[in-house]
Order: sequence, then structure tokens, then C-alpha cells
Amino acid sequence: MLAYRRDLDGLRGFAVLLVMAYHFNLPYMVGGYIGVDIFFVVSGYLITSLLIQESEILSPLPGFYIRRIRRLMPAFLVFAVITTLMAAVLLLPKDFIDFLHSLYYGLLLKANSYFDTTTKDYFAPNSQQIPLLHIWSLSIEWQFYLIFPLLFLIANKYLSRPVLYVVLLLTVILLTTVSSHETGVSEHAYFYTSARFFELLLGCLMTITTIRINPRMSSVLVYAALAMLMTLSMKFTHKTPYPGIHALEICLLSALVIVFGTNNRLLTYPLLVHIGRLSYSAYLWHWPFVAFLTYLQIPITASLGTGLLLSVLLLAHISYIFVEQPGRQIPFGIKKMILLFMVVPCLISLTLWRVAIVHHGWFWRLGAEATSVYNKMEPYYTTKSQLNCLRIPGQGGDDYECHFGDPTSTVVLYLIGDSHAGAYRWFVQQLALQAHLNAISYSFSECLMLPGAQNDFGSLSLDARKHNLRCNEGIQNIFTRIYRDRPKYVLIAERWIGYPDKQLDHLQKTITTLMSRGITPILLASVPENGTNIKDCYYRHIKLREAYTGECSIKEHNPFAEASKMQVDRLFETLKKKYPSLIIINERKAQCASGSCDVVIDGAPIYADSHHLNDYGSAILGKIYLSRYGNPLAD
Repeated sequence: MLAYRRDLDGLRGFAVLLVMAYHFNLPYMVGGYIGVDIFFVVSGYLITSLLIQESEILSPLPGFYIRRIRRLMPAFLVFAVITTLMAAVLLLPKDFIDFLHSLYYGLLLKANSYFDTTTKDYFAPNSQQIPLLHIWSLSIEWQFYLIFPLLFLIANKYLSRPVLYVVLLLTVILLTTVSSHETGVSEHAYFYTSARFFELLLGCLMTITTIRINPRMSSVLVYAALAMLMTLSMKFTHKTPYPGIHALEICLLSALVIVFGTNNRLLTYPLLVHIGRLSYSAYLWHWPFVAFLTYLQIPITASLGTGLLLSVLLLAHISYIFVEQPGRQIPFGIKKMILLFMVVPCLISLTLWRVAIVHHGWFWRLGAEATSVYNKMEPYYTTKSQLNCLRIPGQGGDDYECHFGDPTSTVVLYLIGDSHAGAYRWFVQQLALQAHLNAISYSFSECLMLPGAQNDFGSLSLDARKHNLRCNEGIQNIFTRIYRDRPKYVLIAERWIGYPDKQLDHLQKTITTLMSRGITPILLASVPENGTNIKDCYYRHIKLREAYTGECSIKEHNPFAEASKMQVDRLFETLKKKYPSLIIINERKAQCASGSCDVVIDGAPIYADSHHLNDYGSAILGKIYLSRYGNPLAD
């Protein structure tokens, strides 16, 4: 039986307090996320300490996994059920579907992979509204549990202790190098299994590391390491490249505490030790409070954060007493444990997710107004085939083309641009149908579709460089097709204020080239914006079951990016004077009157975020534009 070390629970208590202080916006704790790395090192140490006591290669594994399931899954399943009920009350249909999707991946032990592909960045504002974002770390631990034990038991049986030490040390060095490289080239490395395994392995290495020094020096080292961890938790920020070399700093300090912290007075302080015992439940329960409050646009002040921290500790104590402790006494064997606590919950979550998709997230959950809004917007929801328009063309034949308008017409219009071109699809649909145009759309997010308008790759991350290379490839493919097909119109829709002047300088050359080939260019002005997320603003009253009072309206002329907007307007005026046949469609004429711009039409919102129209808004504004100003594309 492994001897209990109170100091390790104290260290876990220290770690979870750092994490909660960071997430609850307590003063100075801008880097408290390092607590997760401390957890990883402690977990690696404890797991290996348990394994190293076993002498057989395979016989310990069923017992090991039974203990892991008993330790982790009962509390997680109770947490998942209650959080799902909370999500059902608060989340909008699509967000609820995404929640169920993330829960399914969490039960598949692949939450980190899910968030890697569905979130832009762990620290991005939108990520802070995801109720299960924090379970990425639990998936990494489970992945480690599935891979490491058997390999370690085999190595421990057949390798001498010095050789085993060298193998582990070299593996830690290799994986640290991998982590450092991935952190430097990818914004998503925070979630990568390959970028985190070295942290757990460093804890494993500490189980076979023996260093003897006098107790006074041990105490000094531990207090110095804890002080340094505390300092780094106040120094690191969301801009610190992480994990990589900075995570290695945290892990080495944590390893130092593990090696020399036995019987340390601070780490064995009873309250801190008890918080360490509650740390798993506290970690589970603290994040949904952050996510749901952020989702409701309720700011977490320092005073509210303090109250939340105390409340979570109380909730964790209840979970520890009534769920975790009884869960450790479950008498089932390995097959029944896996079936009841892993397979069945996974199948249930998969079923819920699939059914939620079919029933559109059960929009009626949110009341009569939400139902009315859904019914008005539902006919315009983007289909899977339309979503194909938001991909780089030319990499799979015509599979990436999006046709709309009048497909029987021989008169062709190309709609190209960044994600705004995709958002304006329904707007252009109204014009194309009436003018009997066969419309084809190509668009790619954050890509200025102008030949020669390339970004400087030098200082960008690998992800950004790949994006820009794909953008440039897409531009070349699109204009090759345009020059080959010679459509009647090429309509360019971009978030014009999102690009620097040196890139917009290519617009005049593009217009000249199109006209020289007998093609009429069309510019579609950007949607008005004021820097706030209009969708979140509007739906807040539905989430809270309150009346909408028009608080989300936009002034056509407001301080947000005013200089850039004026520059774009002047550019369009200059181009129109130089090229009289150039068509400029100003969507704002349909949306804005008397200086104020609609964000809700006929009781339904028209924005998808801060600067994109949703499909309903795009279609409705297209109809309004036609009724007021006629069709600029009709002969």
C-alpha cells in the first residue's frame, strides 16, 4: 500500500486554488492556469508510484483501471448530468447541441481533440462561454492512463533502474522539445496531447529520483519553489507562449516540491490538505459557473469571484462526501465498471446529441419568443451544401462550388470574398433570382480575394502562414476560373475595414483587369458594426426570459473603426468616379434610416456575431433593398 503523503494533497490544494483564482478574476492571478500543469506532474508521480509497487506486467492493470474509474467517473457523471440540465435551461439551440457534442467527446476521452478543432484559442473570449472547456485536461490524463501503465510495467520489469531512468529522462527531453516546437508554430498547442505528456512523465521520473539533502535545505527549496510558482502565476498571462518551455518551468518547480516536500509545514496545513482532497470536484464544478455567467454577460468581479470560490469549495465538499467517497467503494469488476461508467454514458450522450440535432436543439425550451424567432429564421438556415462555399476552391474539382440563384440561366455571377461573402449569400440570392442569374460563390474566412493582396508571412505563426498560403492559392484558382469563364458579373464582398490600405490598393488593379476582360465588377459594402457582439446582446434577454428593449441597436456612424470606415467609403467613391460602370451595392441603405441601423427585423435578429449577418438577416435585407432601390443587376 502506497504511503499517504499529506503534502501532495496540499500541493493539489495549492494548484486548484491557483486555477480558480485565475478563472474567477481574483486580483493579480493572471497566470493561475499553471495549476493544471502542477496537477499533471502530481498525477504522473502518484500513478507511477502505484505501478512501481507491482511486480507483474499485466495483473496490476485491471485493478489500476478499476481504481481510476472509481476515482474519476462517479463524480464526473453526476457533474455531467447536472451541468446538462443547467445547459438545457440557458443555452441557445446551437450552443446546446455543441454542448452535447463536447460532452460526448469528453466521455470518449477526447475532449482536448474536440476543442482543438472547434475553438480558435483556449484564451479567446468566446471560449470562456463553453461549459465543458476545462475537461480537456481530464482527457489528456485519461489518454496518459491508457498508454503509459503497460509500457511502464514492461520497462520496469526488463530494464534496470538506471536504464529506466535514462529512458524516462530522454523521453521527457524529447517530448519537451516537441511541446516547445508545437507551441511556437500553433495556436492550438494548448490542447495537444503531444505537448502535455512530458508534464506527466516528469512526475513519473520523480518516483525513481533519489536526492538526499538535510531537512533545512529541503524546506528552503520547497518554499522557494512555491514562491516562484506563485510569482509565475502572477507574471504569466494569456499572451505567454504555452505550454512549451514556460510549462517546463512550472513542472520542474512542481517536481522539486514533490521530491523535497514531505512533511512540509505549509503543504501539510490541514485546510490546504482538505482543499487538495476536494480538488478534483472543485476543478469539475468551478468552470461551469464561469462559462454560464459569461454566457449571460454577467461580469465576474473580484467580490463575485471570491464568493464563487467559496461556493465551489462548499459544493466540492458535498460532492466529495456524497459522490467521490461512496464511488470508491463500488464493488464491480473491470468489465461492469467500463460498461456502466464509460460505455453506457457515452452511448446516452451520443443519442442525446444526435436527437438534439434532429430537433434543432429543442428551441422551445427557451419560451414563446424563442420559438417565434426560430420559426422566422428556420427557412434560411444554412444547409450543408451552402457551407461548402466557405472552403478554398480548386482542391477537389467542382465539389467546392456553391451554386444558387437561377441554375438554368447562362448568365453567370461570381460571388467571392471572405466570410462576409458567405454571410451575404442570401442577400445576393434575392438579386440573382430576380435578375435570372446563375450565381456561384467562393469564399474563405479572413481572405481578401484580390490578386496580389498577399500578407507578409515572416512574423506569423505556422497556422497563420498556412491560412494565408491557402488564401493565396484560393485567389489564384478563383481568378483563373473567372478569366476562363468570363462571367457577366464578379461581386466582391469583404469585411473591408479588416484589411490594411496596402492590401486594398490592389482593388483598383483588380477592377481594371476585370473590366478589360468584359466583366462587370460589383462591390458590396460591409455591414455596419460598433465593436459589440450583436447576437450575444440580443439573445441575452431570451436567455434571461426578459423583454427586449432595443438596447442592441447600432448607430450608422459610431466611433468603432471610424477612420477605416471613412477610408473605405472614400476609396469606393474614387473608384466609382474612375469607373462609372462599376456597381456598388450599399446594404446599409436597406438597414439604416435616420442614422440608426436595424439589428432586429420583424421580431428576429439579423446578426450572427459582431460583423456578420445571419442568413435570415441577409435574406430580409436583400428583399428590403429590392423593394426600395430596385435590382442593380437587372438589365
